[in-house]
Amino acid sequence: MRRNDNFTFRVGDIERAMIADLARRLRRSQGDAIRLVIREAVFALQAQTDAPAQPARQADAARRGGAKCKRMRPDPRG
Repeated sequence: MRRNDNFTFRVGDIERAMIADLARRLRRSQGDAIRLVIREAVFALQAQTDAPAQPARQADAARRGGAKCKRMRPDPRG
């Protein structure tokens, strides 16, 4: 999926190290790790509510031409 928008935020040394460690453990980029955390948090919050449509997943599917949303998995290639 092509990503054209940038989003930046400030982190401290400890937070940056946590992001780097998470990315290393997932064998993904730091950006992928952050996206994963955000997606999982949204899905968890939606599961706690009576959200009938889950708009984030529908928007993802629409961008991919109707494919169902799949959670990111660690890259098996290492």
